[in-house]
Formats: sequence, structure tokens, C-alpha cells
Amino acid sequence: MMNSLPTAHQHILDSFIRAFLPPRGNRRKTTRNELQRVHLTLHRVLQKYFGFGVTQQQVLTAFEKLGYAIFAKKGGWNAHKKDWIPSAKGEITRAGDTYEEYSAGFLYVDVEAGSIAQLWLATTTLPADTSPDKAHQRELLIERIHTFKQVISGT
Repeated sequence: MMNSLPTAHQHILDSFIRAFLPPRGNRRKTTRNELQRVHLTLHRVLQKYFGFGVTQQQVLTAFEKLGYAIFAKKGGWNAHKKDWIPSAKGEITRAGDTYEEYSAGFLYVDVEAGSIAQLWLATTTLPADTSPDKAHQRELLIERIHTFKQVISGT
């Protein structure tokens, strides 16, 4: 697996992050700004609109290079939910270079969770019963992505 992106793709990723995911400026941790969700969202958007994907490590490296705060949290087993959850008392670290670097079970990026949710919607088909307001917001975001693509490619 390749660790670095071609220069043109790295420029698009960095510029996209700066344009669509400005730093939030607090230590809020939600499922939407956890690295796994941020990575999947960026991967889907870049794949759909720019024709290339990114790895979790490439996304983390881009945020680090751009000076975004990254917050680490250990994980613990929740017997009721039967799932691993973030825990102040947890001792679980996720395997894989991305999480092992931080000795963490969960990594959070200092971005607005709502922005991640909106970008995710830009890669899906909305149900027929979606409110007109939400559908309009999605269309505006897609137009913004297309405009960004034109600007970044110089056409």
C-alpha cells in the first residue's frame, strides 16, 4: 500500500480540507469527527468527484501537516452495546499504524461534525421523502464541490 499521494492529489486533498473542513477550535469528540468517519467521508467525496481515493494514514497525515488538532482516546468494551466505545478508563488501543502512533482506540480531528455529515450526504442518493430544505442544502454543497474542482484544476 502506498503511503504518499501523488503531488497533485495531495494538493487537492489539502486544499479540500482547508476549504470544506475548517478547524473547529474545541475538543469536542463525536462519532462524526472520529478519524474513521472523517477518512471514509473524504475517501468517498474524493473518489466520486475527483477520481482518486485516500487511505486513513494519508488523511491523518494531511490534517497533521495542516496543523489541525488530533485528540486521542483509549477504548473500552461496553457489554450492553456489545461494542468498543471511547472510555476515559479504557485500556484498548486499536491495531494499525494510524492508531498505534497515538496509542489510541479512537482519534478525533478538530473539525465540525456537521460538515462531515453534509459531505457524506453529497456522496449518497437521498430518499424520496427528504425535506426540500435538506435536498437544497445538498445541491448547494455539490455545486460548491464542482466549483472547487474547476478552480483547483484551473478550468
